[in-house]
Amino acid sequence: MTKKIVAIALVISTAALAFHTAHAAEQSIKYLNVDYVLANAPGIETVKSELESYHATMQDEFDSRRDELAVAMRKFQEIATLLSEADREERVLKLQQQQRDLEEFSRTLQPELDKKRVALLEPFYQRIQVATEAVAKRNNYDYVLKPRAGDSTTILFAKPEHDISELVLEELAKAN
Repeated sequence: MTKKIVAIALVISTAALAFHTAHAAEQSIKYLNVDYVLANAPGIETVKSELESYHATMQDEFDSRRDELAVAMRKFQEIATLLSEADREERVLKLQQQQRDLEEFSRTLQPELDKKRVALLEPFYQRIQVATEAVAKRNNYDYVLKPRAGDSTTILFAKPEHDISELVLEELAKAN
């Protein structure tokens, strides 16, 4: 009886393995290097330029505010002894508020740059998704994976001939 159960289990396991192997051979799995596609996508230079310009504008605003505070502090130090106690306290409070405003502006710089980057890149990611779907459907791919550090999909090895990044870039170029 035990031999029959072992034999049946062996037959079922072999059949399942054969089915799985045959099914896996029919599937087409490719990968896409999204960072590469994004870096080479038509029109990305405009976005890079816009981001650099926005960053420069924000940096100029910060520098201007910092310089205004430095000038106000120098002026205060020059005339502090000539001011009444009430005027001195009022100016100190204004300088402290100006310092807090500058610190707050400094804290918001990176989040604002990040928000701008996301807003400018989102259309590119959408176009890449559409182009990827078009390439996958045209070439009858079952799966397209996105290898990237930190994502749930990780590829430890992939043959370069399975990278469809160039095909997606061609599809993006057609859309322009």
